[in-house]
This record gives sequence, C-alpha cells and structure tokens, in this order.
Amino acid sequence: MSDLIQSKKRKKENLTPSITKKPFQKPINENKLIQSTKEDILKTLREIQKKNKEILTKQLKNQETSRLKELIPENIYNLIIGQDKKIN
Repeated sequence: MSDLIQSKKRKKENLTPSITKKPFQKPINENKLIQSTKEDILKTLREIQKKNKEILTKQLKNQETSRLKELIPENIYNLIIGQDKKIN
C-alpha cells in the first residue's frame, strides 16, 4: 500500500514543473542579432549626418548673409533680398 502511495507522489512530482527548470528557449542567432544591431547603428548615423548637414547649411547661409551685409550698404542688401519696404 505504501508503495502505491509513494509511486503516486513521484508521478505527481514529475508532473509539476520545477522552479529550477527553464522554459525552452530558441537558440539566439548571433549573426542576425549583430546584423540588426549594425543596421540600427547605421540608421542612427544617417539621421545624425542628415541633421548635421541641415545645421551646417543653416550656419553657412547665416555666414553668407552676415558677410553680404558687411560688404554692401543695408539699403542695397534689403533690395537684393526683397525686404525693402519702399518698393510696392
């Protein structure tokens, strides 16, 4: 009788998942992980380069504008860029 109880206990123990057991995990494909990381880094770099280009373009325009203002009188400069208030 005790053997029967013991065997039932063992079966029950075998059916309950152990805390130490880890669930099945797919093996990580390192090449895919590396490739996706590379792609993310390259995408971020492209975005940074684009923003830097925009900033540099704005700075260059500002430099050209200030240089142009230095070289010619203000009223002629306003005529060139179309901000002369007298012309209508």
